[in-house]
Amino acid sequence: MRRVIWFLFLLSKTVLYAQSGLFVNSEGSLTSKGIVTITNGDFVSSTTVQLGGTLQIKGLDGKLHRVELGSINSMDYLELYGNSQIELEGNLTLNRELLFNDNSSLALVANSYIILAEEAEIVGESTSNTITGADGTYITTTDFHLAGTTQDFGHIGIEVSNGETSMGETQVYRRYGTFEIEDNLTINRYYEINPTTNSDLGLDVLFFIGDVDLNGLDREELAAFRSEDGGATFTNEGGTSYSAFHLVEDVEAFSIWTFAHADLLSTEDNLLSSSITLYPNPVAGQLQLGIPLGVGTNSYTIYTTLGKMVQTGKIDAGEETVYISVENLSSGVYFINLQREDAKQKTLRFIKI
Repeated sequence: MRRVIWFLFLLSKTVLYAQSGLFVNSEGSLTSKGIVTITNGDFVSSTTVQLGGTLQIKGLDGKLHRVELGSINSMDYLELYGNSQIELEGNLTLNRELLFNDNSSLALVANSYIILAEEAEIVGESTSNTITGADGTYITTTDFHLAGTTQDFGHIGIEVSNGETSMGETQVYRRYGTFEIEDNLTINRYYEINPTTNSDLGLDVLFFIGDVDLNGLDREELAAFRSEDGGATFTNEGGTSYSAFHLVEDVEAFSIWTFAHADLLSTEDNLLSSSITLYPNPVAGQLQLGIPLGVGTNSYTIYTTLGKMVQTGKIDAGEETVYISVENLSSGVYFINLQREDAKQKTLRFIKI
């Protein structure tokens, strides 16, 4: 295989074409404001890559090709063409765009990640133009959110709309890997969202789920699951599945979100599907819970929107009307989680005034 070896390469509004690969060794660097095009080959660098322009990888032969990067790497545009899968090894900051053309795809190998700068976005990702990742790899971006607007965070995989509260500066991670919920694996993707303001959001959220991430699960049978403790435990948040997205409405706070079979922590259980009532809401002093006969709850826990437990207590078996004093809680939004001995649970939201 022919190799083009560059010790020091400087470009300004020029074009470089390389057949069968471009290799930059540890004694040099590559700085460009033009276009670097690799056809049916690899781009390998063990040193600094700072492309103010574009790196085009054209895999026209259907074979696997690699972008292998050293320690400090940034570029404005990474454009993929052809029908090859491109493996990315290393850490890359994209200033403008990750662009998919034809039937190209990208795979993040172990210990790799992509940072999307504030104005950067992913363009052309689809069921035929996929991004996959080894466990622990991720794509991340940080952007500013204002209430009442639609924000897609550079098409990283979530879109938020409506909403009552501005999240402000928000960091979003699209991570690759699975969790176990009731001994069942989730899909091979999860989202970690870290807003500056993370309560009373009232957002409608679309989560993008690629077919390649389904991990053998049926898209139509998925539910959203949320963890507030780093993935140790989850709650079933339901939602509605579409051809490429999963919609969850009225999300009050973010954390880790993933997707698994809807029967897990089942919404069809007689506890979760029962019409438990909570009154008054908002509440100043005492909550009244109406629990249908036979549901069998035996305890409750109250959490803040940040997941902090602030109150817990027991519920007598067969008790249909339960009174819980919340007068010592500060004003704000809370969740009361009702539990049963078999670990089935139901969570309700209330406002303390």
